[in-house]
Amino acid sequence: MRRSAMTRSESSPVEKPWRASDDLFERLRELGFQKHTRFASLIWEGAFEGRRTSLTISRQTRTRYQGRTRRRAHLGWRLRIEMECRVMTRLYFVKESVTRWRLLRWLYRLKKQSVIEDLPSVLEGFDVVAADETWGLTLIEDWASMLNVASLLTERSSEQLRGSVYFQPERLHYGSGLLQVSDMDATWIESVLRRAARIAEGAEGLPDPTVQSAPTRLERLSRKQPLLAGALVLSAVLGGLAIMTLTGLSLVLALAWGLSRL
Repeated sequence: MRRSAMTRSESSPVEKPWRASDDLFERLRELGFQKHTRFASLIWEGAFEGRRTSLTISRQTRTRYQGRTRRRAHLGWRLRIEMECRVMTRLYFVKESVTRWRLLRWLYRLKKQSVIEDLPSVLEGFDVVAADETWGLTLIEDWASMLNVASLLTERSSEQLRGSVYFQPERLHYGSGLLQVSDMDATWIESVLRRAARIAEGAEGLPDPTVQSAPTRLERLSRKQPLLAGALVLSAVLGGLAIMTLTGLSLVLALAWGLSRL
């Protein structure tokens, strides 16, 4: 049997976080979190300081080619936290190098979102994108919250991949930079949870946003049935790729037919 010219090779085995972080997992159990596995990610669900909270640790990889051999290289791990926050708005802390893109500025205007550039010094290098500009300006005046936001954006991250902090209706989200197993100790992750809770608490203490946002259907579905929501997103991505492929093929065939008529 003829072998394919393109071969595939997995990267060498890497240490799984649950083999090196027994102290972390024991602490999460003590806090009342329950562990699940979903889409090759570890997920803990429970409550922190009375707020429904989920933590996800997922492996980050990159496909690289060495000649005709495709290898999947392990880059690290990412921690994501979703915490209940009873504020009906959308607000994102975004690197200013990203918000300067003209296409994104156009998209922000299309979605009726404002870019706030005048931020406290602790958030140097970042802008705020807010559905309610007035509420966003009030939030950034909360110095304690901004100190916590700044630490989550920059701690254990790199200039290339900072952490992320953003609000969606009824939720506060945090995403880490690339982490190694040694970065994910129980003390630090509990500190991240505590700082996220302080940010949520500060946001809830502000006057309600004038411009109220509501969860999208996909957001509501992902909270109730995450597996189904993930499958729908994957189907949409694959469907989009299929449409692009068919469109490109149709254009090539049309061009070939046109040239043959010359």
